[in-house]
Amino acid sequence: MKQKTIWNGAGLFMIMLVLLMPFYSASALATYVSVTQSHGTANIDGFLDVDGDTWTVEAVITDAPAEVVPENVKLVVGSRDAQFESCSSTDLGTICTYASPLEDGIPENTYPFHVVYENVDINGVTQTVRSVTNSVTADGSSPSITFRNGDVSQNVDGTVDITFSVTDRVSTLPAVGLQSVEIVDADTGTVLQTMVFDESDEEFLYNGKLEAELTGAETKHIKIRASDILGHETTSVPVSFKVDYVAPVIQKETLNFTSFGRFIGETSARSNIVLDITDTSNAITVTATSADADLDNDIATCVPKITNEERVYTCTWKDVLIFARETITLSITAEDKFGNSVTESVPTTFVPDTDAPIVTFFGTNRVYNDQTYARSGDTKVILIVQEQGSGITQDTIIADVSSLGGSSNAHPTECGSVEGTYICYWDISSTSLTGKTTAKIYLVRFEDGVGNEGVKPSADIVVDTVKPVVIGDVGLFGVSNGQEKEYVQSNDELMIKVQVQDRNGVRILADMNNVIMDAKTEYPAGEFTEDGWAEFTEESCERAEDDVTVWDCTLLTKPVKSGYDKVNFKLVVEDTAGNKGYDKSISFELLGLDEEIAPDYWQVEGVNLLVKFIDISSTELAPLRMPVTVELSAGQNVELLQMEPLTCDGGDEAPVISNIFMYGASIEGSNTAKPTLLLEFEQFDGLEYFNVEENEDVAEFPREYNCTIQIYSRIDKNALLSAEMQNVPVTVKFALSELGAQDQALQDKIDDARDVAMNKGWSWTNELLTVLDWIGFVNNLIVKPLISILEAIDIIKLALETPSKTILLNAPATSACVGLASGSGTLSGVTSFIQGVTGILTCNEQAFGFLGEWHGKVLDWYNYLALDLAQEGIATGFVTEPRQVRSIQDNFLVSVVGLCLPGVIRNLDEMRQIACRKVYCLETEVKSAGVPVSVCEQLESQMVCKYVTGEVLEFLPWVRGIDVILQTLKRALQDWVGFLTHVPTAVCGIICPTSPAGAGICNGVQVVEKLVDVLSSVTSALESKSAIGKSYCSLIE
Repeated sequence: MKQKTIWNGAGLFMIMLVLLMPFYSASALATYVSVTQSHGTANIDGFLDVDGDTWTVEAVITDAPAEVVPENVKLVVGSRDAQFESCSSTDLGTICTYASPLEDGIPENTYPFHVVYENVDINGVTQTVRSVTNSVTADGSSPSITFRNGDVSQNVDGTVDITFSVTDRVSTLPAVGLQSVEIVDADTGTVLQTMVFDESDEEFLYNGKLEAELTGAETKHIKIRASDILGHETTSVPVSFKVDYVAPVIQKETLNFTSFGRFIGETSARSNIVLDITDTSNAITVTATSADADLDNDIATCVPKITNEERVYTCTWKDVLIFARETITLSITAEDKFGNSVTESVPTTFVPDTDAPIVTFFGTNRVYNDQTYARSGDTKVILIVQEQGSGITQDTIIADVSSLGGSSNAHPTECGSVEGTYICYWDISSTSLTGKTTAKIYLVRFEDGVGNEGVKPSADIVVDTVKPVVIGDVGLFGVSNGQEKEYVQSNDELMIKVQVQDRNGVRILADMNNVIMDAKTEYPAGEFTEDGWAEFTEESCERAEDDVTVWDCTLLTKPVKSGYDKVNFKLVVEDTAGNKGYDKSISFELLGLDEEIAPDYWQVEGVNLLVKFIDISSTELAPLRMPVTVELSAGQNVELLQMEPLTCDGGDEAPVISNIFMYGASIEGSNTAKPTLLLEFEQFDGLEYFNVEENEDVAEFPREYNCTIQIYSRIDKNALLSAEMQNVPVTVKFALSELGAQDQALQDKIDDARDVAMNKGWSWTNELLTVLDWIGFVNNLIVKPLISILEAIDIIKLALETPSKTILLNAPATSACVGLASGSGTLSGVTSFIQGVTGILTCNEQAFGFLGEWHGKVLDWYNYLALDLAQEGIATGFVTEPRQVRSIQDNFLVSVVGLCLPGVIRNLDEMRQIACRKVYCLETEVKSAGVPVSVCEQLESQMVCKYVTGEVLEFLPWVRGIDVILQTLKRALQDWVGFLTHVPTAVCGIICPTSPAGAGICNGVQVVEKLVDVLSSVTSALESKSAIGKSYCSLIE
């Protein structure tokens, strides 16, 4: 009964449950749970940051049967769940929020989740409502960038192309998407371009232009920086590329007209134009335009080279016609391959050069007795030129050397210059001149760099193909302390005696490399020798007394090395032309000394400067030092013990070396050494010392120093008691300007000479002399002819009054016959008056009063010492008027004693003209033509001798008498008409007194003579007119 009751109760419960179930189900189906938000702190729905993000989930529960509390809402992720933190009611339902800080981060993945709402009704039944399954992705990956070398480059138009790609999907997981992409200058960090994405783009490809302005000419580095929406950022590896936004730089100071230098001529001439341009590009285009040259947008040939990490283009316009203008302006345009260009006007101012070059030597390099020689074989032709202007080059000189086997249109092989002296030479290859005795060479073209043409000389070359002959044996002797010996010992001078037969000069060469130590230093290479060969010429020889074709030669070398040794050396004998007649090896025994007083076992193998030069602009600031390495060697049995530097002497012309230091010598026991000498100079003003302006271009002043090193050595087991004093020649170079020191000494000479010539104390002489010359001109043109005409009239009257048949046997008759009597004519008074006036101006004895008589006495005294020879001249008929042999104006002393003012003025002016002539020589001929200063000084001495001193020397009787006859002969040759008229006069002096007919003829001759005097005086006056007032002093004022 009891069991039946239980089952009845259970049945009733099940019936009620079934009846109530529809209501509960209806209620459960009406409640809805949805996830409205799932994000991290970046608020990106569906995404979290794997690194320390906070996950926020928001769920909305609608139509809940009861109030929703956080405890009833759970977040279920896999097998884990978590309770929501808060819930709040809204019109749309209840919003519940869950926030979970993920401080330790979470693995990158996609996580499914859902939200569950549970509610227990009044009956204790749990009602569960679940949202649909959602997912959240934990994203920790940065975007991936594809950007490689070559993806960026500059175009010729200056723009920059760039290509790259970026993706945020780096795996199969969902990607949050790109937020921004930046193009960054990797060198400076500057952002050049930014691209921002509004949508969550997962991939981005860029293939376009860089939208940024770049500058400079260099290698730039670009990188790409990308970030996703969560802020994950990545940066690519920088990609390098070259840009060039800098225009080429025109180095205006390098503009060079290669044929002109600093000078321009009077006519248009051609020259290459060279200009340096700096640019970073591999290709540039350079053009030039000028109204001063034949250039119209002409393109230059440019050759690049790397200098100091810069690309320098040397651009050349070849063979351009340059117009003759002092300033040449070029418009230069340079453009690189990227379109960067620059245009600049480059002017160049030239110094006018109108002086032609002057040849001072033209011939071969083999000279004897001022004659050049050649032989069969190679020949060298030398041209030496004085040129102070634009200079000469190989292109401005052409020679015809075909007679020597060369070309008829040959440019020099090479040209060089030293201080205005240019030397060019032609190397003519081997050729046979057999059968020839002479050859002639010519200059076909001879111009300086600006086209000034000089005189083109020719040269006669003696062709000598005959070899010299050595007569007998060559003798070797030793010389020590001035004594000649038949043997050679240590440190002797070696004497070589040889007889050579040759009609021309000789050249004897001896190889001293195995004979003396330091042979290469003692005998440096010459034009015809190598290092270590001694050269002797006919200057060391004398012609034999019994044969003028034989040379007796005695040659003395520098001291030989220390012995003992058996020495072999080569001796070569050739003539001036180079024909070799003797080429043999000679040996001798070199004896040693028991006690080596002056040992000589070491020699210098080489001297090297470790610094190129001493900077003369710094020598005043500190004691500068020059390191010099010296290579020394000795024989195998010689060993080094100790080495010390002693002195370095450069003489008066070199800066003083105050200290010498040495380091780096070889260790004891070696027979070689390579020490370094450190030469320390005293402080001095280098610019003043070398007379150099600091703003001039750098050049070099070499100075020779003889340094002495003290070397202690040992030979075998014995140390040498005396140290060897090893001479080391060192050439130190000092920098200075390209043009060098100005020749201030020449200017000083000019100033001194000008002070003398232009001294106001005698500048008045020229004006007074001009007045006297005009008076003399009038005297010769009018007065003298008038006197001659009056004298002719007197002769005619005298002849008519004297009976022609009367024989004149006395001296007065003879005078009357030849018309020499004075005072007998009717017009003698007139002529005497005129001659008295002119006598004062010409200082002769016909002057008025006592003055004429005094002039005559002084003139007689002046001619007294030469009277005997003068009388002899009268007897022979060559001298007719001994008192007119000399003039009182010929000498300053005689003019003063004779009270001859015109003579004093004339002699003073002659001395002044000599001084002016010297100034003219220094200023014009030395400065412009390159004539040595000594020529002007010699010219001054010669002129003083001729016009001043020479006149006094003629007081000596043997000098004066000879001069009388020579001057008479000279006048006879210069004035043969006057001479011929004086011969009949002399004859008339003999026949007139004894023959009436002769008297008549002689009177007629005298009349003709007077008429000839008229003609001669007028001609002399007209010829002298152009010289009046002319003087050297007027040329230098």
